[in-house]
Amino acid sequence: MKTEDHWPKCIGTLERISDEDPEVKKEAKAGGASRKEGPELVEEMIKLFSSWHKLKKFTAWVLRYKENLRNCGECLKNPQDQKKTKIATPILVKEMQVAERDILKYVQRKSFPEEMEILKSKETNNEMICIQPQSRTKLIKKSSAIYKLDPRLVDGLLLVSGRLRSALIPESAKHQVILPKDNHVSNLIIQYYHLASVHSGREHVLSLLQQRFWVIRANSAVRRLLSRCFSCRRRQAPVAEQKMAHLPEDRVTANKPPFTFVGLDFFGLFIAKRGRSEALRRFIGRREKPEQIRSDNGGNFVKGSKETSNAIWEWNHQNIDAYLLQHEGIITLEVKSAG
Repeated sequence: MKTEDHWPKCIGTLERISDEDPEVKKEAKAGGASRKEGPELVEEMIKLFSSWHKLKKFTAWVLRYKENLRNCGECLKNPQDQKKTKIATPILVKEMQVAERDILKYVQRKSFPEEMEILKSKETNNEMICIQPQSRTKLIKKSSAIYKLDPRLVDGLLLVSGRLRSALIPESAKHQVILPKDNHVSNLIIQYYHLASVHSGREHVLSLLQQRFWVIRANSAVRRLLSRCFSCRRRQAPVAEQKMAHLPEDRVTANKPPFTFVGLDFFGLFIAKRGRSEALRRFIGRREKPEQIRSDNGGNFVKGSKETSNAIWEWNHQNIDAYLLQHEGIITLEVKSAG
């Protein structure tokens, strides 16, 4: 390897090569665009929302934007007309109601196209006024999912006819809006009532839902959606159970008489006159001598041992051991209990 003196010396900074140099590769830029129209785009937009309220609010903003564009176009045509101006206020309740109706109309057109065309054609010919409900139902195929609901078309919405015309309930409860079962909007509405009722059960959600909407096979639809609710599944999950340990030998020994193995526990506090401490002798006199006395070594015994002097405790313990030794018995203190 040559020394540093033989290295090439840098004369200066290299000049920037011109973009016009034929040796320079030019960057090739390409762009692409895709365009979607029709129901597919609307369906994809609806599926982006996971809340019924947010979907209605988004639709209300879109409708307002459409109205503002129409007002601006008319103002350009007629500059002197200052009545129609741009709307810049927050979304109103009326706009939310209009947005809800538009969403429901779109879902019904998507799910029940034949039924709506039949009823719409009769409505435009002014024949619905004189047609009886039985005749109106005959216009729809018996294989249709809404055949038994006796549907009617009111302001572009499919409603249930029913027999509650004279009932003292709101009009929306008399004639509910018909919705399909397997539809994202139907699921959003069911989820809305489930959350509004603080995660109520299936029957309560159904009663709230049917005050305004009639979902085809609503029972199974509500059950399926509630089974997917994470909060309900966590709250209704079964409690974990501790696996029980093996039973001790004295619990499963069957060839020995009763009270061969006994347990000792403490309860109270009961104020009583203390006499001779002959409880163990009385027990043996009644139940025969035990081979083993088992205690849990709980807090009551521990506290009692602290309050009693060590000398008296050892003296009593020695006497009991000597007495049990004479009768071939044993006292066992188990591990301290968790309680």
